[in-house]
Amino acid sequence: MTTPDDLPINAPEEDRAKHESGQFRRLQIQFLITLACLIVFTGALNLFLLKQTSRIRKEVVNLNEVVRNYETKTAPRIEEFVNALKEFADQNPDFKPVLSKYVEYVQRPQAANPDTNTGLPR
Repeated sequence: MTTPDDLPINAPEEDRAKHESGQFRRLQIQFLITLACLIVFTGALNLFLLKQTSRIRKEVVNLNEVVRNYETKTAPRIEEFVNALKEFADQNPDFKPVLSKYVEYVQRPQAANPDTNTGLPR
């Protein structure tokens, strides 16, 4: 590949023009290839993000079902158990110190507020 500096000084203007137009054409081809690669890459990225979005939406539906199951079945059982422990502690005073040690953990956490203490040990 010759550069304009490689051409003789007395080279005809026509040769220089052909040489520069060839370089310009190669630059255009490189630009178009880069542009095509960019378009393919962004298209693939968009497809990937679309697929991830649909997966996340399905997962949210499943997790909502798990939360609903907890709230309707598990939470009431836990509450019944805690109430039974409190009744047992009322009937057996020697158990009160044990229950009072864990009382902050057996109280039901505030509903769906992530800023509040969940009552779990840290």
